[in-house]
Amino acid sequence: MTVHVLTEYERREVELPTDVVAVLAERHATHLAVTPRPGANRWLIVPGSYVGSIVVGEHTFLIKPKVRLRNLLAMMDIEIPSETWRREVVLLESDPDLLAVMARLFCIACEDATRSGIRRSYMPHEERLVAPRGRIDVNAIIRRPGLPVPMPCRFDEHTADIPLNRLLCAAVEHAGRTPALDPRWKRRLRAQLAEFDEVVTPVRDISWVPRWDPAPMERHYETVVRLAYLLLTQFSLRSDIGTTATKTFLLNMNDLFEKWVTEQLRSHVIGHQVEAQHQHSLGAGGQVTLKPDITWWRDRRVAAVADCKYKLLDDGIGRAPDYYQALAYATAYDVPEAWLIYARFPGDVPAVDVPIRHVDKTVRTFGIDLTGPMELAIEQVRDLGDLIVGTAVGNQIQLAAT
Repeated sequence: MTVHVLTEYERREVELPTDVVAVLAERHATHLAVTPRPGANRWLIVPGSYVGSIVVGEHTFLIKPKVRLRNLLAMMDIEIPSETWRREVVLLESDPDLLAVMARLFCIACEDATRSGIRRSYMPHEERLVAPRGRIDVNAIIRRPGLPVPMPCRFDEHTADIPLNRLLCAAVEHAGRTPALDPRWKRRLRAQLAEFDEVVTPVRDISWVPRWDPAPMERHYETVVRLAYLLLTQFSLRSDIGTTATKTFLLNMNDLFEKWVTEQLRSHVIGHQVEAQHQHSLGAGGQVTLKPDITWWRDRRVAAVADCKYKLLDDGIGRAPDYYQALAYATAYDVPEAWLIYARFPGDVPAVDVPIRHVDKTVRTFGIDLTGPMELAIEQVRDLGDLIVGTAVGNQIQLAAT
């Protein structure tokens, strides 16, 4: 197995066989840019905003995030609940295999959550019984007359076979198939699987997890449920192209950054409603749909609009298409300014504002440093919220005066 360790947005020249390149081009063109270089089987690989691992045949591509593991977990709204967790996070900071990292953290979280036994709850159950239990199902008797016993009954059963445990059981099995996971951790996961021996129903639907509001007795499950959902939705062992098998675990840092910034602004801004992905149109007749990442509303009117761009700045200036997009937002929503919110990394030049020619519009940029303590990044987002709200209110006052 050949392992290529990469970092998001950083260039790396490697030697690859043509069948591996073909798979990367077919399935992972949005994750990695692969271009030929002089020499036999030489290729330049540039990862985009996706981090994680891609296994193609005998080649493994590990894409490291620029942010620290602690900050990455915070962006995913995953807390570090115990001293064991903190020690493990420190140990895993330098591990480039994000899938193995998440599998280990999930194992620890699962052990913590089930230390006092797994969750049980009452679930509706239907069964034909000789001795009646619960409510007799009259409709079932009418559908099949002449069968006095066994009698169809409906009742609530106190069981461990509940959606929450089905999710965790499936995630334990999934994590145990992590290719690079140490055998010691696989044994710990097998031990965890035994905790769920009463769970017999396979998981069929996990769409409820993002909307899940844990009951007071389920609060200690929050971290392990988030990690379970992450593993089940992002880790694929089923992809095949031709005869070359692929395994992937990928996180989109663009999406993570956007959601994290939106939630931080929503929790901080007072007096404005912060809305994500509001749909509007550029054309007067409803043509050309626009969906800015963030809009601020005051008195049922858009006061400000912004887009999050987890991309590198070049000399303090973002990519040209980002400015075209921001200008379209400012025009469609009839606001004098639009904002571009970037992630900042060491060596990046501070962002600058760009007044637009011939129109009374300005595209303003703001960089958030994700490389230091997350508390400082949160403070920067709050400063940004105050700045945007203050500017928006000032613009509204000036507009009303004219």
